[in-house]
Amino acid sequence: MGQMIYKFPMKGEQNPATVQPFGQTWYPLESLRRNLDRLFGEWAPFGDNEMVPGPGRVMLPVEVMEFADTFQIKAELPGVREEDIEVKIVNGGLTIKGVKKEETEQHEPGYVATERTYGRFERFFRLPDGIALDKIAATFANGVLKVTLPKTVEAKKQERTIPVKAA
Repeated sequence: MGQMIYKFPMKGEQNPATVQPFGQTWYPLESLRRNLDRLFGEWAPFGDNEMVPGPGRVMLPVEVMEFADTFQIKAELPGVREEDIEVKIVNGGLTIKGVKKEETEQHEPGYVATERTYGRFERFFRLPDGIALDKIAATFANGVLKVTLPKTVEAKKQERTIPVKAA
């Protein structure tokens, strides 16, 4: 058996396994997460194709709930202003996107410290059949965006309980 040699990157040396052409960094766990999301997203009522967080991007965590008459999507957006949020129906889906801008300034004798953060977020949800597109409503209060997607009358009629019998 041969001897195993491990080479660790030295200071200032880049690991060739994590650098892609054109200076893009490769995040191996991120691609695994995207593939798992895509796999399980096909089974969910709302398969979503969220944008991958990266420089200048903010992750948009959401909560999707189904009720008898509606679906509801909630997104917590602390520090985001209402005018910086956009909700659209595009290509058979719902897009939520916006910008988070934050600036803090601290004045002390002898210095001023200013800190700015900026990030974009965008998330796309493929809508299931049976949504009344003309009745979709969005509200924003206390940093929480709530999008209500009412079901059509036909979609509500199609729902029924199947009795389970012992074999």
